[in-house]
Amino acid sequence: MKTYQVKLAEFFSIILLFLFFFYFRHSVIYYFLFTCFGMLIAVRQPSNSTKFVIPLIGILGVLIIGFCAIVGSITTGHLQIYMLMYFSVLVVIYLLDYNHIYKFISTRGKIDIFYIIIALIITISMAYSLINKTSPNFIDEDENFTGIFIFLFFMYSNKKKRFFGILLGILYGLILTRSRSYYLLITLFYSIKFTKYFFNKAIHITKTNHIFYFLLITFVATIILSYIWVFIVAPLGQVEYRAGLNDRSNLIRFVANIKFCDLIRQPNHLLFGGYGKGLREFLQVDEFATASTKFYLGARLVQPHNSIINLMLRIGIIPAITYLVIMSKFISNHMSKENYEYIYPYIINAMFMHSLFTLKWFALWAIVLMIPQQKTIKMIPFNRKTLRRYDK
Repeated sequence: MKTYQVKLAEFFSIILLFLFFFYFRHSVIYYFLFTCFGMLIAVRQPSNSTKFVIPLIGILGVLIIGFCAIVGSITTGHLQIYMLMYFSVLVVIYLLDYNHIYKFISTRGKIDIFYIIIALIITISMAYSLINKTSPNFIDEDENFTGIFIFLFFMYSNKKKRFFGILLGILYGLILTRSRSYYLLITLFYSIKFTKYFFNKAIHITKTNHIFYFLLITFVATIILSYIWVFIVAPLGQVEYRAGLNDRSNLIRFVANIKFCDLIRQPNHLLFGGYGKGLREFLQVDEFATASTKFYLGARLVQPHNSIINLMLRIGIIPAITYLVIMSKFISNHMSKENYEYIYPYIINAMFMHSLFTLKWFALWAIVLMIPQQKTIKMIPFNRKTLRRYDK
């Protein structure tokens, strides 16, 4: 890959960070510019002079989404802006990967600016939190999403064998967070990493090495678990928030999943389009005025904390299935023993948190998956030889 392509790929990753650390009132415009820049990288001629290729699955996906966006806008009364945003980011990432253009800076040099920026932000945030005895929620008020970001950085550091990044991820889990989501991710990551032989056998026997099939299984399992939890586990007696698993927070999440099942059984307009940004309004959910929020099955209603259900409600059932097929194809391109711990924990956790398969969260996860596995732990050397090699 030529040097300018490496630097473009690096810059593409760095501007992604703006979506995490800055609030954009006109995020649609920003995502449009982000997508255009990604497409610019994708259509540049690779160093081996091969032609840029658009795969058949990409063409079919664009046609299906174009049709659904028109029909969905009519049937729901909502412009399908979210549908177009979600697919634009997915398609750009897929094209970058499919044409082997996005090799990131792991193929050149040892100075990783992307890594340095995130490491500095997390270090400063964690230091501030320790001094003030608060949680480092620098991504979102919900510490679970800050945990997701740090876990993605933790995986990135593991992939590139950056010791300091790995240490930050471990310290965050040990002393700075109470996020059950983060504990789940770290536990699954190391469980798969240290039982790789048996895990490999298990997923081949159960055929869950096929990502779309695994998504389907986990989705159905989550729905079944939701009914069991709401109607069997919760009545046994709830505890205070985070005092145990059977607390009000988990009940609310599972009730939202059951609400989705009721919605799709009724005549509705979710087949070709969803409610996008208006999802909370459609569900009568108000996170800031909980007294006016609708109750369902005796619990306060929230937007579904399941990435697949949330996706279907925001863009529609057929577009969501199309999206998941393309996303599964992308992940399958990186399915290997070395990537098991970078794939399965994230998918499992996405069954209990929303938005992890779309936009900035998917883009950052995709970057992690596209990085070639490094063999040894390394620090960041600053010397003349490194700088000369990076500038070549």
